[in-house]
Amino acid sequence: MRVAVDDMIEPKASTTYLVGDLVCFKSLIACGAWRESSSSTQMRHFNFIDSDRGIASANQQGNAVISAHVDVDQSIFTEATITSADQIQFGEIPKVISNIPNRRFIFPVHIGNSSDVPNVHGALLS
Repeated sequence: MRVAVDDMIEPKASTTYLVGDLVCFKSLIACGAWRESSSSTQMRHFNFIDSDRGIASANQQGNAVISAHVDVDQSIFTEATITSADQIQFGEIPKVISNIPNRRFIFPVHIGNSSDVPNVHGALLS
């Protein structure tokens, strides 16, 4: 029997991700490891960093079906759409950059249509 569980899975299926986004799939129903349902290992759109916690990176544009087993014979599913970014913007850049050995510089990068769009979706990665 198929039962709608749209409200049980986060982030919502209507969310569109960008290549490079981090996603933490979670469910209000206790479930096992998350995975992408695909007939080909060559066409994986998500790389699961931690499948038990549902943490994945969006690697390839296209449509994907993400699933998790609830019981031996039961699974929950959600659909995800991944698109490529329209633009890449640098955040605040240091005024001076040098080539001093072991000196690090951090450049915030915003991927997407604006700097307001988050690149992390779902539960906090703590």
